[in-house]
Amino acid sequence: MQRLDYALEIETSYNRATLPVVSIIIPTYNESRNIVRLIRLIRSSIDDHFSAEIIVVDDNSPDKTARIVEGYADSIYQKENYRQQYSSSYLDVQQIFSVRVIWRESKAGLVSAVLEGVKNSLGKYILILDADFSHPPNVIVDMVNELVNSDYDIVSASRYLEGSQIIGWPLRRRAISKSATRLARTILGLNQITDPMSGFFAFKRDIISHITFNTSGYKLLLEILVKVDNAKVKEIAYTFADRRSGSSKLDSRVILDFVKALIRLYVFKNNKSYRAKLKRQATIGKLRSLSKTRIPVRL
Repeated sequence: MQRLDYALEIETSYNRATLPVVSIIIPTYNESRNIVRLIRLIRSSIDDHFSAEIIVVDDNSPDKTARIVEGYADSIYQKENYRQQYSSSYLDVQQIFSVRVIWRESKAGLVSAVLEGVKNSLGKYILILDADFSHPPNVIVDMVNELVNSDYDIVSASRYLEGSQIIGWPLRRRAISKSATRLARTILGLNQITDPMSGFFAFKRDIISHITFNTSGYKLLLEILVKVDNAKVKEIAYTFADRRSGSSKLDSRVILDFVKALIRLYVFKNNKSYRAKLKRQATIGKLRSLSKTRIPVRL
C-alpha cells in the first residue's frame, strides 16, 4: 500500500513560519460518496482565513476511498503545488491548502487512525472531524479562531450544549448517546463538559506530547480530557446531523470498546502508580524515538 507523507522532509527543511496553521484529520472507511465533496466544502469554508492541510487516514476501504482522494489531489496538481508552496520565498501563508492520504493496510480502529494522522501532520493546531457530514465544515473557522486567539487548549463542538441540535437520530440512538455521555461524565469526573465524547474538536498539538493512548477503539477526546492535566476547554454549540449516506458505525463492537475505554480511564484517573507507569513508558518511547531520528545535513 502507498502512503503519501512529506512531513519529515518539510519539517526539517523549511522554516516553521511556512507550515500550515491547522492540520485537519479525517479518518475514513468506505466514505467514497462523501469525501471529495467534504474536502471541497472545507476548503471553501476556510478560504482566506488560515492555512491548512487535510490528512485523510483511510483503513484500506473496499470502496476505494483513498484512491478517490488521491485522484482528486492529482487532478488539481495537489502534490506538486504542495512542494512549491512550502518552498516558495514569496509564500502567502494564508493560501496554503494541501491534501494528503495515509493509506493503512487494514481497519485498525478510529483512535489509531486519528493518531496516525496527528503523527504525520505539520500544523500547530489539530482538528478532527468525521467524513459523513455529521460535523459541518462551516464551524471549523470558529473552532480554530477560538483556539488560536485564546488560552484554551481544546475547543470542542458539543451536541448537548445549550443552542445545539441533533437532527436525524431516532429516539433509541438519542437515548444510547445521552446515557453513555452521562455515564462518562459521572464515572470520570467530567461534569463540566457537556459532550466529552464529541468526535468534532480541535486542540493544541503539544498538549498530547506526553500522553500514552490506550483506548484503541473509541473516542480520542475522552482520553485527552482525562489524561491532560488542567486542560482549558471551550465548548461551542453546533447542529449535528446524522450521516447523509453510508451506514452508521454504531454497533456492539463500538459499545464494547466504549465500556473498555471507561474502565481503563477510570483506573488511570484513580491509580497513581498506574499513571506513573504509563508516564515512564511514554518517556522511554520518546527516548527510543529520538535515538532513531536522523537529522539531515546540508552541505
